[in-house]
Amino acid sequence: MSKIYFTFSIFFILIMSIAKSCYTIRNKNFKSVVMSSITKGYPVYISPQSHRVHVSLTPHAWDKENVAYEFQNLETGDSYLGTTQRSFAERMEEHEYNLNHPEQDRGQTKVYRVMRKALHKKQPVVARVLKEIPAAKNLSNIEKTLIAKRNPSMNSNKGGRSSKPPQKEELSEPLSTTTPQKTYGLTTKAGKISAELTPSAKKVTKGVAHIYRYKDVKTGKCYVGQTIQVPHKRYLKHISLANNPEKNGAQRPFYKAMRTRPQDFNVGVIAQVRRDEVDAAERELIRLKDSCTNGYNGTHGHRKKENKPA
Repeated sequence: MSKIYFTFSIFFILIMSIAKSCYTIRNKNFKSVVMSSITKGYPVYISPQSHRVHVSLTPHAWDKENVAYEFQNLETGDSYLGTTQRSFAERMEEHEYNLNHPEQDRGQTKVYRVMRKALHKKQPVVARVLKEIPAAKNLSNIEKTLIAKRNPSMNSNKGGRSSKPPQKEELSEPLSTTTPQKTYGLTTKAGKISAELTPSAKKVTKGVAHIYRYKDVKTGKCYVGQTIQVPHKRYLKHISLANNPEKNGAQRPFYKAMRTRPQDFNVGVIAQVRRDEVDAAERELIRLKDSCTNGYNGTHGHRKKENKPA
């Protein structure tokens, strides 16, 4: 009798364990399924050192343009959907900036309020690319369709808006300056390239976009780029690629030269323009600096895909 009772007890315990597991999986099915694909996303977290929100991007994120993307809370299922014509990484930098500035109007929109609350609760949040979209497609319409289909809980509108306004093809007036008021040199410390930045490099100028220039003072060659965020972040992204030759894109001539002769390079903002004219300003400055034909730019500017002459 005792043997039968013992066998029954073991069987009962086993059945209860299986039932509990099934209950957990059923009630956390969404979390379980998504957790299996977490490697396909970029973790969003609060740094214990700086207490700031970071999106943990890889160099490949800079190669993804014209995409639909999402933020997703893996514990609650809350999500946010968006689209961008620029690189996915640049768009993530904007979201990161807004998450870290709740005192600003944009930082108080629904997606940032909900995400900050989730991150402080240590809930797992990831950012991921949903799909790459052909350049000919209308991103605004695709965003609206995705939002209507998925009904993401963190979107506060039906889509079709972007933090970077529609771009003008031409500048409304000539650029007032094409030389930087302040430049920052590069140096090498402990075998790594770094920029000799001062607090002014981190100064936030609201409502404007920046065109910056890296200059190789030995050859006179330039690299011209744009950002609508704090310029020093873009400076450091370039330096990161120069410091990591194994990363995607780090074998371009610009980064090879920087690795070889970092002391010959400096960087600085050469123009501040309206956000809706930043693409046109970048193209104009690449033309003026001749930085595509005889410099380090690989194209004639944003949304201009002409190949660099051989």
